[in-house]
Amino acid sequence: MKKQTEIEKAAFDFALQIFNLIDSFPKEEKALFGHELAREAVKLSSGIVTYIYLYDLNAAFDFLNNAFSATFRVEIYLLASKDLHFVESIDDPMKSLQKLRKRLDKILNRLPEEDVF
Repeated sequence: MKKQTEIEKAAFDFALQIFNLIDSFPKEEKALFGHELAREAVKLSSGIVTYIYLYDLNAAFDFLNNAFSATFRVEIYLLASKDLHFVESIDDPMKSLQKLRKRLDKILNRLPEEDVF
């Protein structure tokens, strides 16, 4: 079995953080709001993991761009879940999200432009 890269582990751990956070939502909010937040967290994590296995830079760029975009949608859901008093704190998931966003930004800015477009 292939050893998990650092960013893969961070993406997986972030998704677990989100699932644990959703578990603390009020019952009536888990289905709709929780589902949307989970969906975006999975898009983010799967985009990161998928890019690692792609040899086509254009496809890798698309997956990373989608994952990067998902960080902003996840942030909106996290902020709303706090504002709506579904959870007391979003500090840990927000820190993890910001770290992932910075790492994605660094990776995206390192891809050679001529290979991507």
